[in-house]
Amino acid sequence: MAKKIIIVEDDVDIQNLLSVALKNANFLPYIFSNGEDVLQQFNIVQPDLVLLDAQLPGIDGFEVCAEIRKFSNVPIIFVSCLADGSDIIRGLELGGDDYVTKPFDLFELIARIHSNIRRSPVYVNETINHKHVDSETLSIENFRFHVHSGKVNINDTVLMLPTKEFQILFFLAQHPEQIFHPSELYRLIWGEDSIGQTQAIKVHISNLRKKLESISGHNAKILNIRGFGYQLLFHQNDHV
Repeated sequence: MAKKIIIVEDDVDIQNLLSVALKNANFLPYIFSNGEDVLQQFNIVQPDLVLLDAQLPGIDGFEVCAEIRKFSNVPIIFVSCLADGSDIIRGLELGGDDYVTKPFDLFELIARIHSNIRRSPVYVNETINHKHVDSETLSIENFRFHVHSGKVNINDTVLMLPTKEFQILFFLAQHPEQIFHPSELYRLIWGEDSIGQTQAIKVHISNLRKKLESISGHNAKILNIRGFGYQLLFHQNDHV
């Protein structure tokens, strides 16, 4: 069955361009020109991914993203002419998974869609101490990962993470104490070279660190090893 992609874009020419490109890539596009309509129709469409313009009439794309994140962890890719770093960071902090800037390359955009639409993590590392709770749930230390829904149980707390944050946390949890450079993480999670675009990794890691720090009763921490990359530790030593 074709994956359903919501396009939220007020420019008719770009709507048509994206619609044709997605159909040619065997996706099923649903087009909306404003944020109000997409929020009203979201649960009816039940999309597999959202392409979201930041600048929309009425409520903007940032507000739409924040509203969607209240009830869904569907992958969201910002598609915008806003190349300013602060706008990109804002979109990712509000729950966006990825971004492309206009003018964009259609082949790159389709590749990003394929990368973000994959809900399953990169792979399951069977060399560490997993506990398979059922066919879709896997436990590592205090974490219980629901690998197809994007939910993580940490003790009595449930986190509904955006797709990329879930994949990053799941990957790091499978490789405790190993250090991964941002460009390496990008390649492993996105399935393509970062070509210097590691801003998404940095923002997602920052979001994850804040979320983990807000939950008590677990022993996990993501460290930023300056000059080397990121490392997840389950047993934090006092001298680190």
